[in-house]
Amino acid sequence: MRLHSKVAIVTGAGSGIGKAIAKRYAKECAVLVLADIEEDGLLEVKKEIMEISDQVEVTCLTGDVGKEEDCNRIVDFAKETYGRVDVLVNNAGISDVTAVCECEYSRWREVMSVNLDSHFLMSKRAIPVMADGGGGRIINIASAMGLVAHKMCASYSTSKAGAVQLTKQMALDYGEDNITVNAICPGIVDTPLVSIAVQDEELSNYYVEKTPLGRIGQPDDVANLAVFLASDEANFITGAAIPVDGGIIAGVDTLLGPG
Repeated sequence: MRLHSKVAIVTGAGSGIGKAIAKRYAKECAVLVLADIEEDGLLEVKKEIMEISDQVEVTCLTGDVGKEEDCNRIVDFAKETYGRVDVLVNNAGISDVTAVCECEYSRWREVMSVNLDSHFLMSKRAIPVMADGGGGRIINIASAMGLVAHKMCASYSTSKAGAVQLTKQMALDYGEDNITVNAICPGIVDTPLVSIAVQDEELSNYYVEKTPLGRIGQPDDVANLAVFLASDEANFITGAAIPVDGGIIAGVDTLLGPG
């Protein structure tokens, strides 16, 4: 029960990595405030959590974390209901597979809004609450593509690189408030966000072949680290960007894609 009674906000909790983190936090007895733009996914996650334990307190809030008013509403709910925020997981994200000249500006802005602006907005609202409560943990779900570039991922890679740098900046600025800020950088993980890559046999086989551990990642691989970073065991770790990618960015030949 490493997160017993800790109040944790998880964005993008309706599917994929966010869902896995929510369920793992439930097993560690956290109090959960789950947010997603899609209500159906949230309700399914809550149902699955209740099957784990009907003692876990879970609230589901729909909202677009690319919008300041929704971010404020989510954090304010946690503060007003529980009096504090102990953990914030900025997980919500969308993908885009285009180079600069093929990417419409409206899509560029949408990717930046969800993948980067949301980290800024949620953290900006949560940090004062954490500081008043004696500290907290912010965990930003970035990407291995925030550490290295990948062909045809201009907006996505840029947004995730921004999330990594924002992580380091906040770690420096708010360490005195006993707030740790770290980024998890997943590689290819079997989630709806990368379902096309995973379902394409040639591409899936390529990534399996190029991954030193020889498999596609699973959401629980990321959730396990998210539990550790939220726990007291990680109280001297901040400003880190940690790959969870099976080693795929360890060698340059893994990054270029088939052909």
